[in-house]
Amino acid sequence: MRKYWFTAIAVLLVLMAAVSISAAETKTRGPYEIEVLDEDANTVRIVGYILPRKDIGKTEIELEIPSELGEYTVTEIGENAFIKQQRLFRVVIPEGVTAIGNKAFSSCDGIVNIKLPSTLVSIGDKAFSNCKSLKKIKIPGTIQQIGDNPFALCDNLSEVVLDGGSDLFDFHDGMLIEKESGKLIAYMHDSHGAVFEMPEEIRIIGKSAFWECKELESVILPDRLEKIEESAFNSCTGILKMDLPESVRVLENKAFADCTSLTEFNIPDSLTDVPGNPFVGCKNLRELQLSDSHPTLMIREGVLMNRQTQTLLCYPCVREDMEFRVPEGTLEIGRSAFESTGKRADETSEKMRVILPESVTKIGDSAFNDCHLKEINLPEGIREIGEKAFEFCLFLEKISLPDSITGISNGTFKDCDMLSEVRLPAMLEQIGDNAFADCRRLEEIRLPETLTGIGSGAFANCEGLVRVNIPDSVTELGPKVFNGCTMLQEVHLPDSLRVLPSGTFRVCRSLKTLTLPETLLAISDNAFYGCRELESLEIPPHVTRISDYAFAKCSLLKELVLPSSLRTIGESTFAECESLEGVAIPNGVTTIWHYAFTECVNLKSVVIPETVTRMGEMVFFHCDLDLNFWVEKDSYAEEWGRQNGYIETMRYMDGSVPERRSTDGGD
Repeated sequence: MRKYWFTAIAVLLVLMAAVSISAAETKTRGPYEIEVLDEDANTVRIVGYILPRKDIGKTEIELEIPSELGEYTVTEIGENAFIKQQRLFRVVIPEGVTAIGNKAFSSCDGIVNIKLPSTLVSIGDKAFSNCKSLKKIKIPGTIQQIGDNPFALCDNLSEVVLDGGSDLFDFHDGMLIEKESGKLIAYMHDSHGAVFEMPEEIRIIGKSAFWECKELESVILPDRLEKIEESAFNSCTGILKMDLPESVRVLENKAFADCTSLTEFNIPDSLTDVPGNPFVGCKNLRELQLSDSHPTLMIREGVLMNRQTQTLLCYPCVREDMEFRVPEGTLEIGRSAFESTGKRADETSEKMRVILPESVTKIGDSAFNDCHLKEINLPEGIREIGEKAFEFCLFLEKISLPDSITGISNGTFKDCDMLSEVRLPAMLEQIGDNAFADCRRLEEIRLPETLTGIGSGAFANCEGLVRVNIPDSVTELGPKVFNGCTMLQEVHLPDSLRVLPSGTFRVCRSLKTLTLPETLLAISDNAFYGCRELESLEIPPHVTRISDYAFAKCSLLKELVLPSSLRTIGESTFAECESLEGVAIPNGVTTIWHYAFTECVNLKSVVIPETVTRMGEMVFFHCDLDLNFWVEKDSYAEEWGRQNGYIETMRYMDGSVPERRSTDGGD
């Protein structure tokens, strides 16, 4: 099944999160954000770090990560956990940590030294990438797995020490190598100057291994080389020419992307597996040397194609066609085939038009990404359009999707700034994550009655979108679907909707009114955050939970009727609702979290029933000084009100005034 956006499991998790606490919920221990890995063993992964107040202002911070955080033992550093913590200078990772995730310390420019524990087993993709001050690192001999170039863009790193040696990895002559596979994982910048002759032991050049080694002008590849992985030589802007040896069988997508000085490239007959465009952004590549008898590849009408699958692999960046007709008989436009093409020195000139033949059935991922494309026809035979296929096509004005399409993939038309006219397929079933996000000129979209799911952020930041009718056939709605649609005024929601997801209408500043379906059970966090024109809203009778910040900064919200089914009001749910004057919390509510009504400056009356047994801090902070606080006698709310300084304006439900106690809190 295509990866259009939601799996059934993902949908189930969204529903569960609306009414209960997610199993993957993060916790905070000091400056660290953690996820529990094993409740029985009390082990955790650090997933985030917030600079402590005591360190604000410091330019060089020495951080020794603790092995214990409260009752928990730290065993992993998670993906992106310390990303862009540029003030870190020296870091010590504690013994007991076995894994460092992808990009865990990426872009920590200030790190000059990082001590890894002897227990470390795994280092993730680009774990220390772009740490430009790092000069030397010692990896323990216990290491079992090293991901895609963990040291990409570490311009000053010259030495990797495998402490105690390793049976699996080796480092010599500026290269980190996986022994058994002969894979070159990482190449240190400036290790060999402008010319590098790769040793014969290398059979695979790994992902991003030479990323942005701009000093290289010539690389002599070994005769045993079999595979060059994705982005292996990305942005090696000094390389002028490349000859692949007869042993190479696989050349992956973007292997030589943005090698802007590359003018000649020799493709041997052995190369039979090219799963994408290896030459994205190679704006001066004028000559692909390829034999007429090549078993798999061919040059046809100036483009690189797979003769067996009839896939167009590469439309050269150097071409400046005003119009290009894809060769007849082409079945597929391959991954990234036209990416970053159509750009001319004269940016005011006419943009590109592409004409597809009726034979095309598939457009691959990122096929036209960042292409200066103004117009394209999509034949009726197309059944699949890949993820980000037209992302950043800034000049594409209109698109008509054929009825043969049943799903729009993630990010397909994201950031198409000029896109104002879209015709959707009559039998469309799914719209993927961010499919039309940031299409700022899109004013209207007609959704077909066959549609069943809309992914996360599908129309986010479509600032021109005024009205949307979501058909009742839709049963799955992702978070932030209309986030940032600042001109949105009219929306019809499907009757089947059970949960209004996180951030659905966040910062929809023109939304004045909305009818929520009777079937609704929960309103998730940030659902209406910043809807400053929203004046009134009737919350359906079966809603049990209104989550954090759901109506925060709805500054014109005057009327608020909460249903008797409600049980929980989240943190800052109605914060800064400046026009709200009175609230009656319905009988049955048990919990009102921190800051729920903070900064409701005109709130003059609140009624809290005896069912409320938990209230957070500063629930009514900075509300009207004369707030009338109505409670039941001897209730939890009365005690909370006494402790938080509301005794002067507190009233019992029968109208009587509570007596003062010596233990009552002050104003």
